[in-house]
Amino acid sequence: MRSLALLAAVLLAGCGPADGYQFERKEFERAAPNITVVTHPSLKALRDAAPASAKEGAAELQAWSAITSRGCEMHIVDPTQSYQPEWIGHEAAHCVYGRWHK
Repeated sequence: MRSLALLAAVLLAGCGPADGYQFERKEFERAAPNITVVTHPSLKALRDAAPASAKEGAAELQAWSAITSRGCEMHIVDPTQSYQPEWIGHEAAHCVYGRWHK
């Protein structure tokens, strides 16, 4: 039984997040964030609409958010075109915790 528990712990520790990022730190914490969701018809349209700051070092930009003192605007590809829950969740985490990764 102990060996089984140890094996499970090792296997789970090797699992990375689906979006490839590690949570580094909270910039802030908003328990009730004001989020506006903007959908784009395609990944190309989403990338074309992204500000330069979102494109820096992000060759694989899948979604992006604009954070202000009043809330957060989350930009995603229309889920009827491409449902990517890991990127929607990633951006929601930015709306709640700010810039939590580099």
